[in-house]
Amino acid sequence: MKSLEAEKDRVQLQKVSIHSTCEFAKQLVQHGSHTEVMTHAKNIQARMKELNNIRPTVQVKTIEITFSKGKLPVDFFGRVTMLEWIDEFESSVNYVWDISCSQSGTMYLVSVLSGKLTAISPSHEVIFQVDVPRPRGVTVLSDDRLVVTCYDGCRVYSSSGKHVKTFGQGDVPGLRGVTVDNNGHILVCDKNDKCICVYDAVQYSLINKISVPMRNNPQYIAVLPCRDTIVVSDIGRHCVYGVTPQGDVVFQYGTPGERGSGDGYLNSPSVVCTDSVGHIFIADKWNHRVVVLTSDGQLLRYVVGPQQVLKPVGVTIDNKGQLVVGEYGGKVKTFRYVH
Repeated sequence: MKSLEAEKDRVQLQKVSIHSTCEFAKQLVQHGSHTEVMTHAKNIQARMKELNNIRPTVQVKTIEITFSKGKLPVDFFGRVTMLEWIDEFESSVNYVWDISCSQSGTMYLVSVLSGKLTAISPSHEVIFQVDVPRPRGVTVLSDDRLVVTCYDGCRVYSSSGKHVKTFGQGDVPGLRGVTVDNNGHILVCDKNDKCICVYDAVQYSLINKISVPMRNNPQYIAVLPCRDTIVVSDIGRHCVYGVTPQGDVVFQYGTPGERGSGDGYLNSPSVVCTDSVGHIFIADKWNHRVVVLTSDGQLLRYVVGPQQVLKPVGVTIDNKGQLVVGEYGGKVKTFRYVH
């Protein structure tokens, strides 16, 4: 142990020496005269070579590690089981359209028919309610900012309900779902132009437009945490797609143009969301259920059914990793699903 401590101290001194030499060389290059640079160049090179050739005094053993590609079971990071009911309450929001949760546990709900953005505390108290022209989607950027898509563009609000900014006017004629990708960019689904607009979350400037291959009625979007795949619901074709940032389809769930209730069918899929390990949740509105897919778009199970929910339209994951389901009629229900 003492020999290791001594070796550690010696290496630390060498590190300081190397750092000091590098800093001196940097200052010499930037501010030194030609004569000073030439005078010190050989000494610096000699010292750096000396330090580079130092070998550890303790025995070092090299271990060869090889990797082979494998396939993990879909439940490796947590099994989506029969859910446990946690809580439910009446949100006082009729005709819920979308729902999102902050890291502090605040829920944000929008209703296109009532024209409201409502913030609800973890104890189910209304924090604020503001008028928004025909809001369609909501997402949380951080605990002090959220974005609502509505009739006149994408509105940014503070956590107290103050309207901070509006962006995207003219870029997105058919505003629908909104989410945040793994780079912190804001993604907005445009049902009219069949694309996803990508915005910088600081200046709110348009960065990119991603064409989506479905040509009917794309609505809501989510991003997988382990990759850049964008999950898109198409309510008109009764399908959910996985799309790359280049617009390539990597998976499809649902039978295009056909509504149904069996495996491989959806009936007017609405909001989609993902959890931290890549499960995909679909609010299958008229089947009165929430469908769970694996990250590659394979059916895992129906985690919520007609016995638990009626016309689910909003799904999100809260700050505790629990599934939150917003019903069209205004009820909000929370379930624990991973054990």
